[in-house]
Amino acid sequence: MTSPPGPGLAELCEVVPDADDVFVPAHHPGITGAADRLYGGHLAAQALSAAAATVKDSRPPHSLHSHFLRPGSLDHPVLLKVERTREGGSFSTRRVVAEQNGEAILVATASFHEVEEGPEYAVPSAPLNPPEGPVRPRGASSNAYSPLEVVELPWDRERPEGPQLWSTRKVWVRSRTPLPDDPVAHACAVVYVSDLAPLPAVVRSVSDRARTGMRASLDHTVWVHRPLLSDGWLLLDLRAVAVRGARGVAFGTVHTPDGTLLASVSQEALLRPAREG
Repeated sequence: MTSPPGPGLAELCEVVPDADDVFVPAHHPGITGAADRLYGGHLAAQALSAAAATVKDSRPPHSLHSHFLRPGSLDHPVLLKVERTREGGSFSTRRVVAEQNGEAILVATASFHEVEEGPEYAVPSAPLNPPEGPVRPRGASSNAYSPLEVVELPWDRERPEGPQLWSTRKVWVRSRTPLPDDPVAHACAVVYVSDLAPLPAVVRSVSDRARTGMRASLDHTVWVHRPLLSDGWLLLDLRAVAVRGARGVAFGTVHTPDGTLLASVSQEALLRPAREG
């Protein structure tokens, strides 16, 4: 595993205070984004980091619900404004608005839960086979600052009969730098990588029947079940569940190679048909 020439995954998710409950990204969310806009997973991870900065350490994050309102610009700074919505006996809730030029580009709600003991269950998963050997680094788009190594698995186009789960995208992802022993950093890392796969999973489900034009993530949710167990490979397993009315929804999971379920993911995407001519 080689280190990137730029900041690592944990550093990319960091924020710094700018005013009371207002934060700015330590690293601009466009540093690993697409050529013309901010990468949503990066912005959402920084929103979670800002929310966590207002919550006591004994309450790690367990969920983040984000709505992408406008494409983020690569050319303007981002402000992350945190509202302390609720401080309960065991849960804290925060609302975060990410702004550029006075306009909201993302609104997110994050929830934090005091660590508790309780019964456990997870959908069974057999041990998985992570990639071996050197891997070409990638990020949200390939560039010199990528914090990730990404390996796409072949797509099994054979559809199952009945309402069974049918993966439309499986991706192995690994941070190129170690993550600190911090549940917030782990949760932010999961949020960052979780936005890599859902939109393509939705597109793939209909790409053999219709040409798609405009594509964009509308909202994105991550439930963190447990912190990362290592800095090794993670498998994002996504499947499209519905496409209709120019919108599509994908559900998915994030697993470690031994089959441990770390997080669940859902995303709704805009999927407008390509114009003729």
